[in-house]
Amino acid sequence: MVRGWLSLLLFGTVSAILPRKSPPLGFKEVCALLVQQHNIESGPMFLFRLESAIPRRQWDPLSSKLQGFSLKIKETVCKGNPMKININNCAFKPNGVTKSCQGGYKYMGGVPKKVMGMIVCET
Repeated sequence: MVRGWLSLLLFGTVSAILPRKSPPLGFKEVCALLVQQHNIESGPMFLFRLESAIPRRQWDPLSSKLQGFSLKIKETVCKGNPMKININNCAFKPNGVTKSCQGGYKYMGGVPKKVMGMIVCET
C-alpha cells in the first residue's frame, strides 16, 4: 500500500500552500485551495472547479498528520489566470472533463502558520 501511495505522489502536486485566510482551514477551504493549486500547476486550457468531495469522518484542521480524502473536479467554461478568476462563478463546461482526485492536508503550524496540501488526479 505504501508503495502505491508514494508512486502517486510523484505524479501529483504537493505544495506548501499559503492561503489568504490564516490556518487552520476548514474542509471546504482546503478543497478550494487544492483545486486552485491544480489549475495553477497543471495549466489547463479551461479551469477546473470542485464538483464533489468526501471529507474524512473526523476532519481535524489542526492535525499534523496528512489527512487524505477523495474529490472530483470538472472542467469549466473559464480560461485565464486561476489567481484572478473566481472559479465559483464559472459554469461547468458541457461535456467537460471530470477528474477523480485524491487530496491531502496537513497543518504545519509555525510563524507564519503554514499548511501542506496535495492533489493527485487521474489523467
